[in-house]
Amino acid sequence: MKPVPVPVKIAKITAFQSILVAVITAVGGLAAAGYIGRATVEPQRWLTIESVESNEFRVGRIVVEVNGLHFSYPSTAVWAEFGAGMSREKFSLPRSSDGYRISFRAFLSNPGASSPTIPAESQVVETIASFPTNGLAYSLHPSEGSYKSANSVARVLYHVE
Repeated sequence: MKPVPVPVKIAKITAFQSILVAVITAVGGLAAAGYIGRATVEPQRWLTIESVESNEFRVGRIVVEVNGLHFSYPSTAVWAEFGAGMSREKFSLPRSSDGYRISFRAFLSNPGASSPTIPAESQVVETIASFPTNGLAYSLHPSEGSYKSANSVARVLYHVE
């Protein structure tokens, strides 16, 4: 059986209707491509430990907590020598539109003592929401169990960019 040709009817639309169809098609294409309605991507931020100052301890390890994630300095050795000449280390921070909650803790080397490592920390949690920052310092106090000393034994110098 031979197919029967079906006549094609052309729709009659006004110029306004054709422009409206073109705009709807364009908006749909932009939305599908992700140009409309996509979330803003937060820029990459970095925390840099510049140095650690201490009159009592020359060697230690620093742990940084940023929004619940932990970073350790030095990252490629067990201990770092403190002072102005110590090597800096940069840590890639998680992307955040709410800023960062930052705290530090340290394990200070105490060779020859009954306790070879002294923990030091602070209960202060720094909140940083504007960038870049420069010249930030965080004081650390010895802590043993429930005891926290009022005397600072080390300061971490850092910045966030």
